[in-house]
Formats: sequence, structure tokens, C-alpha cells
Amino acid sequence: MRSLRALSRVYAGPRALTLCQLLAQAETDPDALPPASRALNRLEPLDRRRILSSFANLATTA
Repeated sequence: MRSLRALSRVYAGPRALTLCQLLAQAETDPDALPPASRALNRLEPLDRRRILSSFANLATTA
């Protein structure tokens, strides 16, 4: 959650505020994951692509 939140903040800045808040909440509350997923899907396509591709790259190399 923290990595995804950091990438969201870097790539989308204030446009990802809701997503970042929900990802922070999801660290301790799994019920926040579905709203976080919806917030991610509401981002502009370019923001979403950059976040997800960077996260996938990070996850496969770690």
C-alpha cells in the first residue's frame, strides 16, 4: 500500500489525494481496498497507466 501510495503521489499529485488517503487507511482496514480501487480507476488514464506500470515494475524486480 505504501509503495502504491507513493507512486500515486509522485505521478498524479493532488489528483490522487482520495486514492492516497484510502491506501493509507487500507494499511489497517482491508475494507478500504474496494474504494481505493475505485479511486484508482477514476484517475485519468495516463496517471493510472504510469502508476500501475511503475508498481508492476517495482513488484517484479523486488
